[in-house]
Amino acid sequence: MKIHLVGGFLGSGKTTAIANTCKILSNKGITTSVITNDQGQYLVDSRFIQHADIPYAEVTGGCFCCNYNQLDTQISTLKSNHNPSVIFAEFVGSCTDLVATVLKPLIEYRNADNEQVTFSSIVDSQLFLIYLEGKELPFSLETKYI
Repeated sequence: MKIHLVGGFLGSGKTTAIANTCKILSNKGITTSVITNDQGQYLVDSRFIQHADIPYAEVTGGCFCCNYNQLDTQISTLKSNHNPSVIFAEFVGSCTDLVATVLKPLIEYRNADNEQVTFSSIVDSQLFLIYLEGKELPFSLETKYI
């Protein structure tokens, strides 16, 4: 089984990319599941994935790094209930040290179960170009670190 972490800023297209990738893989006979994540209790992304008829689980009330055990439990639950070949885990944009707090532990503990762990970050190309050109971004500087 592969676990693929997907990140990026709000509105960059993470959920859409995951849902479309799940459809493409499904058409090739590859089973998928998704774990959505948000700071709040209700996840809009979950409704989108549910509407696409993709098995999913949620990690709520904080990012993956703050809720690592919940993430690990949801991976095990999806594995038991749906036996996916690939699990996409879409983390909330405020996770700032995902490599140290989520990716490395998943690799260390999940590789023991022969599970491959990978990571992608999706970027809104228009916002990235604005940033590279040194122009003013359409959000506060306090969120620039994300």
